[in-house]
Amino acid sequence: MELAELHSALQRKMSFEDLLAVWRRHNPEEWREDVGIYVLLGDQLIRQGELLIGLDVVSSGLRVSPQHTRLRQLQALALAGSGATALAARILSDMAGEHAADTGETLGILGRTHKDLWRQTGESTHLQSASRVYRQAFELSESSRPIDIDGALYNGINAATTLFLLGEIEQARHIARDIRIYCQERLRSGPDYWAEATLAESALLLGEMDAAAEHYGRAAEGAKGNWRDLASMRRQAREILGRSLGEENRKRLDACFGIGPVVVFAGHMVDTAQRLKTYPERFPARYIDGVAAAIRDALQRIQPSGAFSSAACGSDILFLEALRQGSRDCSACVVLPFSAEEFVQTSVGIAGGDWEERFHRGVDWVRRTGRIEQVSEHPFVFESASYDYCNMILQGLAAIQADRLDTDLVCLAVWDGLPGAGPGGTSSIVRRCLDAGLKLHAIHPSGETLSVYSPPPAIQPVSGTRVVALLFADVEHYTHLTETQIPIFRDEFLTTVADVMARMGQPDLKNTWGDALYFVFEDVRRAASFAIELQDTINTRDWEAVGLPRSLRLRVALHAGPVYECVNPVTETRDYLGTHISRAARIEPKTASGQIYCSQQFVALARAAGVRDFAFEYVGRVELPKGAGVIPVYNVKRTDLPF
Repeated sequence: MELAELHSALQRKMSFEDLLAVWRRHNPEEWREDVGIYVLLGDQLIRQGELLIGLDVVSSGLRVSPQHTRLRQLQALALAGSGATALAARILSDMAGEHAADTGETLGILGRTHKDLWRQTGESTHLQSASRVYRQAFELSESSRPIDIDGALYNGINAATTLFLLGEIEQARHIARDIRIYCQERLRSGPDYWAEATLAESALLLGEMDAAAEHYGRAAEGAKGNWRDLASMRRQAREILGRSLGEENRKRLDACFGIGPVVVFAGHMVDTAQRLKTYPERFPARYIDGVAAAIRDALQRIQPSGAFSSAACGSDILFLEALRQGSRDCSACVVLPFSAEEFVQTSVGIAGGDWEERFHRGVDWVRRTGRIEQVSEHPFVFESASYDYCNMILQGLAAIQADRLDTDLVCLAVWDGLPGAGPGGTSSIVRRCLDAGLKLHAIHPSGETLSVYSPPPAIQPVSGTRVVALLFADVEHYTHLTETQIPIFRDEFLTTVADVMARMGQPDLKNTWGDALYFVFEDVRRAASFAIELQDTINTRDWEAVGLPRSLRLRVALHAGPVYECVNPVTETRDYLGTHISRAARIEPKTASGQIYCSQQFVALARAAGVRDFAFEYVGRVELPKGAGVIPVYNVKRTDLPF
């Protein structure tokens, strides 16, 4: 594609897959002629939340044009979102001090960075800095000719809200009144849900609840189905209401947004001739129509904003069909234990009839309108372990979405109320959902509501397999150490790691190779606790005082998945084998300095287990080395303070 054609294409909204394809095919020599292409591509990626690949793009552009204003702004946005908030603030502060063009935009991003730091730490100094910077940016937007309406709206409402949160009520309300003028100016050009949301927030600050509810209603209608924007509006409203207006008004405004619960679905496969040779009848084909109608009725009552299921023959496919046929704005996600081709063979085609065709129809719809998640490359030798792991991830991904939308998570199940025959079945996911405190909407395979039941017993994993948490870490610039520093590294650095193990407890398996660390833990809570303690210890130690580089830093990566447990014939010690170990190792080189990145599976297992000790911030997808694919990763931190 010619540069001019590519430039034009990038000015239109593109999918992540198309943007990634552009980046993979780019010619650095050609792109030197038009740095604006780096801006357009990086901007789209960062707006979509794909911060790490976006950071790769803008960093490449900055090597061509180191002082490019927009590239530096985008770099700071990506850094802040990926965990390097303090570094982002330094970059933006330097830019603001240069008084370059577009200083108002730079200050707006800097204000957002300080606000994020306040949300992370609860320290009022960050909120004060955010308020000061937003006010400065608002004044610049107002003084520009013509007036920068977009800047006035964004920076003005944030200046007003931060003042309000600091207790400067009258100053906040003075700015809120001024902002209304710019909102009306924006709305003269046509409907704009962010302008409506800004009017609503201004009304909240002024204590005008009726007006706030009216404008939030219009904003929610304009943003219908855009759950991320709706959740952002509601979060800002809740921060204001948390300081002033009470629970009754909070509930009233929550109703404006129409954010329903997220549903995690589980259900029996339709009985097959092969299954009936071994097990009693659970979901006979004669009940299919009744179950389909019951699922439709349940969804009508629940009105979900998000829905997560697998796609096996029987209940899963009936659930997807009910979603597709309904008129609700509900984002759907299908979670498969391994490739679709292999899944069809093991869990769809075995029922015969038109189930395979219905599977493809449902999955194709989800692929267009939602997303498909595949949690492993291939089935485990013991297939039930693959299904059990898939169920854990299914529940965890649904919990992540509920967290993002700040809404309830509920379980909808087609279940006969009986214990399961092994791990990976409907009863095992029902048991986990009940253990996590989820409300259960249960439909008996007869189509009737199952209102009385006993929680199914816990199901033990298949012998020889375990789901474990894996930690890989690497010391940056280890190869730059001199021969005289290597013994110091052994005595000081490795001893420091050993001290952390003594404080936090020994992992199930531990190993090192030069500067690399490899640990296996029994669960994600222990792995995350250890990783945070290790990273904090390394980041705060004065390494220069003992003769090592001051900048000594770790990259820590976490993953969790099923492995084979064995005695290694070579080392004659306990060992763990499996493809998920390689996945953990490949995340580490993509981790930012001094940070802890983890896979989406790690977060999902943490949320499925009800772990709330840590915050997991999405930082985007990364392209793993050795053609291992593109995966979403998260930054691991101590739990944010609630606001």
